[in-house]
Amino acid sequence: MKIIDLEGEVYQGTPVQIVSKMRNTFNRFNPKPVATNEEFMKAYIANMKFLKDSIACVGDTPEEKCASFVQSLLDTGQAKLMKDRER
Repeated sequence: MKIIDLEGEVYQGTPVQIVSKMRNTFNRFNPKPVATNEEFMKAYIANMKFLKDSIACVGDTPEEKCASFVQSLLDTGQAKLMKDRER
């Protein structure tokens, strides 16, 4: 899977890999870095006040939580799916 977010950042891999890369980007620019993917997803959702109820981080496993989070980003237009040949 390959996605691009609203800032133009491209992330590729499994949902867990994508969320990990997003967390690394977040930590570079945030004065309060987060240690885990789950902490990142919760912080992202909290920062997106106008979409808070639309972005999900649900599931029993880290893989399910990351997959639901990435799908929510796609569903709400916060990211779009890219073709492998793009960029």
